[in-house]
Formats: sequence, C-alpha cells, structure tokens
Amino acid sequence: CWRYKMSIALLWLMFTLAVCSLFIPENIAAPIFFGVMVLLYITCIILIYNKLRSGFRWAKFYVLSWIPLIFGAAIQPMELTGVLPYTFATRHAFLVAILCEVILMAMALADRVRYQRERALYHATHTQQTRLLNSSKLKQAFMALQSQNRSTTLCLIKIRHFNSLNTIITSSQGYTLIKHIAKELELELSHEREFTNLETDLNTSPRLADLSSGVFACISTKTQNQEMLETLLTKIISSLPKQYEIKGLNLQLSYSIGISSAGKTNDFEYWLKRGYLALKKAKGSVNQVGSSSNGNNLMMDVALAAKLQQAIKTNQLALYYQPQINLLSNHVSGAEALLRWPDPTYSNLSIEELIILAEHTGIINELTLWVIEQACKDIVELTKNGYNEHTISVNLSAKNLTINNLAEKVENILIKYQVPAHLLKFELTESAFVDSQDALIKLVDELTALGIKVVLDDFGTGYASLSYLVNYHFSELKIDKSFVFDLPNNPTHQVIVQTAIDMAHNLNLSITIEGVETQEIHHLLKDMNADSAQGYLYAKALPYTDYLHFLKSQYSLKMLDSSF
Repeated sequence: CWRYKMSIALLWLMFTLAVCSLFIPENIAAPIFFGVMVLLYITCIILIYNKLRSGFRWAKFYVLSWIPLIFGAAIQPMELTGVLPYTFATRHAFLVAILCEVILMAMALADRVRYQRERALYHATHTQQTRLLNSSKLKQAFMALQSQNRSTTLCLIKIRHFNSLNTIITSSQGYTLIKHIAKELELELSHEREFTNLETDLNTSPRLADLSSGVFACISTKTQNQEMLETLLTKIISSLPKQYEIKGLNLQLSYSIGISSAGKTNDFEYWLKRGYLALKKAKGSVNQVGSSSNGNNLMMDVALAAKLQQAIKTNQLALYYQPQINLLSNHVSGAEALLRWPDPTYSNLSIEELIILAEHTGIINELTLWVIEQACKDIVELTKNGYNEHTISVNLSAKNLTINNLAEKVENILIKYQVPAHLLKFELTESAFVDSQDALIKLVDELTALGIKVVLDDFGTGYASLSYLVNYHFSELKIDKSFVFDLPNNPTHQVIVQTAIDMAHNLNLSITIEGVETQEIHHLLKDMNADSAQGYLYAKALPYTDYLHFLKSQYSLKMLDSSF
C-alpha cells in the first residue's frame, strides 16, 4: 500500500542523509536532521492511526511512548538554538525522554504478548467462521464436571442433511445458517437449568458448542432417565426454525438428536464418539432421536479393537452354526456360520457391535477372511464325519468389497483345505449393493464361476430387490424373518412369502425361510413348497462340537415331522 511505500522511501532518505552527514558540517546537518524528524513523526502517526482503526488494541502504550520522545526531541533543538537557556534539565531532556519511551515500549510489548495469547486462546476455543465455542471448550467443561464427579450427558443436535445443503448454498451462507440456528438453540437452552455453561462469561453464559457440519453440542448435568432427556430435547428442537430463507429459497430444516452418557470413563474422545454413533442411529429413527448407553455392550475403543485383532490372529474366536432344514426331506442340509467370541470377558458384547467396531477400525476384512477359512476347516471336519453334502453359509458386507482379489483369496483357501466349492455359500445383504454395483457384479460372477453359491439375504426388505435378480447370478434367495413371525395370522405376509417362493422356483433358484419358531409356521412353509428353513424351532446357533451332536441326532427330526 502507499503507506508501506512511503515508509520505505523515508528509510532510504534517512540512510542517505546519515551517510552524507559524515562529510558535511554539523551546523548544516542538524537542521536537516530535525526536518527529517518531522517527516518521521508524520509517517509514524499515519501508521499507528491505521493500526488503531484495525483493532490495534495494545497500541495505547506505544502511542504514549511517543509523547515524551516528541517533547524531549523538541527541547533539545530549542536549547541548541538559544530559545531555551542551557540547564542540566534542558541539556538531558532528550535522554530522559528516551528512557521514558523505552519503559512505555516495554509495556506495549508485554501488552502485545498478552493480547496475542488472548487471541490464540480465543481461536483455540472458538470456530473461526461462526465465532461459537468449539470442541476444545466442550472438552474443558467435560473434564471439569468429571473432576467434580457430576453427571455428564452429551447432547448432540444436528441439522439434518446439512452436508447436502452445502452443495447448493455458499460457505458463508452455511455459516450464517449455523449462527442463526445456534442463536435460537442457545435461547431455548437458557430456559433449562440442567444444561451447564461451557464458559464463565456472566454476560453471555454460552451453553452451546459448534462441532462443525451442522452439529451442536451441550451437556446435561441432571441425573434423570433417558426418556425424560429425550422428551426435553425433542421439545427443544420442535421450537427451532423449520424454514430458513436464502435469496428467496425457503430451505426446509429438520433436526436429529444423539445422546451419550459419560459414566466413569473420563475419556472425552470416547464420550464424543458415542454421541456421534447415537446421531448415526437417529438417521433411521422415526422420532429422530438416537442414544448410546454406557453399558459394556458398546465399548467402541481402540483397546478393544486391538484385542479383537489379537483374537483373530490367535484363533480365539469361534463360529457357531444354526442349522438349515430341507423341508422336503426334513434333514439338515446346511448351516449359517455366526461369529462368536467365547472369552468370558467379552461374553456380554454384542457381535453386531463388534462387527461395527471392526468396520470402523479397518480390521473387518481380516476378520472376514478368518471366518471364511474357519468355515472351510469345519466343512472338512463335517466331511470326515460323513456329511459330504452339508453346506455352510458365510455373511459378506459392503466393507468386504474392499478386499483385493477376494475371489482369488477364497479360491486359494478352497484349494488349501481341498473343499468342494459348492459346499460354501456367501450371503449378501442389500447394504452391500449400494455403493459399488459394478464391483459387486464382478465379485458375484467370479464366485459363481468358482462353483460357490451366492445367496441374496433378507430378500423382500429392500426397495430394489427385484432388480438384483436381473443383474446378479444368485443361486438362492433368503426371506427375511420379519415376514415369518406372524405368518399364520397375516394373509398379506402369506401372499408375499408364497409369491417369493413361486418366483424363485420359476427363476430356478432355491429359497430359504428364516425365523421359523413354531410348528405351525413349519407346516405352512411346507405347504407353500419352500425349500429350506432355519430358526429357533430347530436349534439356536451352536458351537461346532454341539452342532455335530445335533447332526448325529437329526433322525429325531423325522419323528417330529409327523407332529408338524
């Protein structure tokens, strides 16, 4: 800018005159020196004024430091020119002025350091764009409450589909939206005493933190049951704006809630992660509320993932088998392999949540390959015991598609254990069909080419299930248990199941019905001409040794058939 250029020009002028003063008399150099000082003062005043306009808060001491210097500099030439009489005070006025300036400059420097530290702290505890408190302040409040042994329940409130909104609005418009919602939400929270202040500012008393991407956080310190807190938060979000206008466009807004209780963990990251998991659950919730309790069944941490990985490497996991009954012969035709962790320490852990943990930590593929290999080992053992046509089904998820050359790895396992390919089945759920259609079509074709049967699991629950039958080479369909529990008393479900059975047979596919728990359902499925069934009526998932005993006693099923 022009001020910078003016300062550079003045510096060059002073440097040039300083060199010239070495060769010219003092009586000529002194007036020039004092004349240049006037320009220097003017330049400094312009620069300081410009800084003050931009919030140069610590400049007050710097400005004051020039006052004694100006007066001291004025007294010295006046004494030299005879305007003021020569005295000790007038002779050393400039030196005194310099000492005062040094003191005030030191104070200005100290104030500047303090100001910079305050700014750094502000930026560390506030989001730069919205100027709201961030996760650092949330963590500070959490640790303070934990040290006082007070109840700490994290409440996350998210603007639903905010990331999608960001594709049609600008960043600045998005930040304005966040600040607008935050203002309304802060007002609602201020009416409830159970939400703690995150900052000791008596003027604002903020209770809300901005976690970015349209997610807000607050902390409830009241000891209460989950339902009461959910009711309160639902009431709060019902008062938030449902519409927001941007350049004539009325955006429709909705919100979801995630709740996480801290317990005695003293781990902020774990507490916050559980809150995000609860938000994820809320996506598919009718009331848009998700919660994550502090029980041992949800220990989503790195330590548990490391133990799970170690269990995979040391074969501490096990496969349990639930039999699949051929409804025509009433014999066991196969079984579905279900993962278990027999260690008593982890007996209360949900396998579904362990699978989620494995997916989040990237060990799901390692776990899947272990399951496939263990299933092949058990097929070999079953063959040695005379069950030459007994099949085993293994579940695959969408995450397993990231395994490089999965079909080749499966083929190597089959060769390693000399397992006939037709005795191994893979069950695919609809979640595996969403992200990568082409990769999945290729995988199904490769597995089918090996002679492995691929099963479409939970058929009937997906909106596009019929299209899968056209694009994929499935060998079997599996009807979801949600259609089976009330089958005898639900004519609609009877029509759906019968139609699925007839369609599968017309497409030369076999069909398995899961969730069979009563003899009445078993008898009804036989009349419908279903191929196979599985459920608690026949057996729950059993360890391999117990399952082998079950197979040896399967002749009793024939005797039961008469009662069916």
